[in-house]
Amino acid sequence: MRSLEEHCKAAKEKAKQQQRKRRMEVRKTARREQAINDGRCFEIGRIVCERFPELRKYQPKYGDATSDKIHDDLVAVVDFLAANRELLDQIKAEAFGESTEYHSPGDAVDF
Repeated sequence: MRSLEEHCKAAKEKAKQQQRKRRMEVRKTARREQAINDGRCFEIGRIVCERFPELRKYQPKYGDATSDKIHDDLVAVVDFLAANRELLDQIKAEAFGESTEYHSPGDAVDF
């Protein structure tokens, strides 16, 4: 029969193992999610760079004036589209073959 001290030691060791296992699972889940996100970003970047080859001049690690301008221009366009959802919806509708007319937010729209 084991002593109380041995039971406590075994219980502490088991708790440590369970905690270690939980941390490993959290790290594994985080790595899996990061890999999915990296793949998503890579694929989006590939699609965009194929259609806008000038973006290939962007060098994030070796920023220079040209690279910084390309980055800033892309961010400005994406920010503009994100802030103007109606325009984005109209662009998407045209891309899918639905005819639409764009009206800037200040224009009067006749229905």
